Amino acid sequence: NKGTLKFLSSGINAEYGGHWYHGHVYKPMILNQFVILGMFYSFGILVKNEQMLADFGFVDEQPTLISLFVIFQFIFSPFNQAMSALSIYITRCFEFQADRFAVGLGHGEKLQSS
Repeated sequence: NKGTLKFLSSGINAEYGGHWYHGHVYKPMILNQFVILGMFYSFGILVKNEQMLADFGFVDEQPTLISLFVIFQFIFSPFNQAMSALSIYITRCFEFQADRFAVGLGHGEKLQSS
């Protein structure tokens, strides 16, 4: 398509085109949807766990707000750290892939000078 090639005539636009071509726009969104779904599912299971709150000293009562704090502060925190590292890794891989796309279109010099 002549219009697409004209748009991809600069290095930066060629890199953006690489992101679009390789699906870097929707892949992280889909991954995040699964992560959020998993967190809601896990929260639904953990909020009913009486033993977890008993371990924190709440034997006779099951306060939902305390459950929320315990689950998100202590249980999801290591998971969120791992997901953050994975997200950085995926982002860098996507950037290198988009750069290779721009170089493949012959815009390596322009991309390097941008």
